[in-house]
Amino acid sequence: MRPEDLARLPPPIRELPLAVGWFVRLARIEGAMLFVILSSLVAWATAPNTDWRSFLFWNGAESVKGRVVNTEDRGWLEGKKAVSRVYFEFERGGRKETGDSHFVGSRPRIGDEVGIEWPRDFPNLTRIQDGRTAPLHRGALAVLFFPLVALMMAQASWKGASPVLQGMRDGVPSPNPTVPGLMEPLTQAILAAPKDIPSGVEVGFDGGWALDSSSRLTRPAIMASLAAAGVAMLGRALFEMGSQL
Repeated sequence: MRPEDLARLPPPIRELPLAVGWFVRLARIEGAMLFVILSSLVAWATAPNTDWRSFLFWNGAESVKGRVVNTEDRGWLEGKKAVSRVYFEFERGGRKETGDSHFVGSRPRIGDEVGIEWPRDFPNLTRIQDGRTAPLHRGALAVLFFPLVALMMAQASWKGASPVLQGMRDGVPSPNPTVPGLMEPLTQAILAAPKDIPSGVEVGFDGGWALDSSSRLTRPAIMASLAAAGVAMLGRALFEMGSQL
């Protein structure tokens, strides 16, 4: 979009096609949508496998003695230390129960007597004392904030498109050649600089706004749809975390 193209526009109020309006908004948030997609995938894969349930032990726990019955390496390292799973059994209320915990580096061996604990409010959640309830450190829960930050960025970009759309609909070309764009007639504030109007929007031969190609909406629409699916996956991850209790 060149500044001289704006001189071809008819006087306001001019028609702004729905496809053009959607394209201006979606084009502005396209980068944030990519971040939403990637960060939601990471959160979906990571959050349910973190030791987030260890927070439940902060309100107090009960414990009994148990015994290690098996161990296995998980096949990856954390801080150059192997992550392993330790299976245990114990007796509570006259009934034999089993469970597992995760360790990084040193771990109990098969046959070792260990302390088994559980939160007072969640007796079905058991672990070996000083063990994890899941393989990843609870600090990895930070991945949940990344999609939220991306959504906040997208919301700000979406809102920031409103002055641009107002300028395209109601603005008049600025008479100042050093400050090109569409300005508000009364306040003379620039509402839409040429750089704010995404590539692909043009002033048609009839002086109206149009997309230079009907397929322009395809990519941003796909990105927005994938981002919505990513948010749904994030919700699924939170549901899976709740089902672990």
